[in-house]
Amino acid sequence: MKLKKKKIKDKRIGLFIIVALVILFLLLLAAFKDTGTDKEAIYGDRLDAIKDVPVTKGNLSSINKAVSDTGKVKSVTSRVQGRIIIVNIIINKETSREDAKALSDTVLSKISDKQKELYDVEIFVDKEDDATFPIIGYRHKGKDKAVSWTVDR
Repeated sequence: MKLKKKKIKDKRIGLFIIVALVILFLLLLAAFKDTGTDKEAIYGDRLDAIKDVPVTKGNLSSINKAVSDTGKVKSVTSRVQGRIIIVNIIINKETSREDAKALSDTVLSKISDKQKELYDVEIFVDKEDDATFPIIGYRHKGKDKAVSWTVDR
């Protein structure tokens, strides 16, 4: 009789260990479960509004060309990241700070009103060998006012 009780007790302990391991495995699986693609994880549904008003490579190249044609810059690049249009400008040594800030008007003139309602615009202006640069301009989507610039150093 004692032998049967011991076997039953051993079976219960074994069953308890197996159930505990299965529960632990399920908890670990849930913790490391893939939550979706990278785009979904970063932006969620925040990019749905811009599907109808995309910023194309043609838009970006027209911004680059317009800024380059001012004759005040060494180089200009632009790109879109999510709902932000980012423009990087390196100006000539002769270009003043005020002229550099005025380049924001050129950038904004190449962005449609619908795009201005949906996209933020960031403008990074740098000048080689000048401690007062870089300066950064920002325009929030949907705002009618012009670009806000970093405080002068």
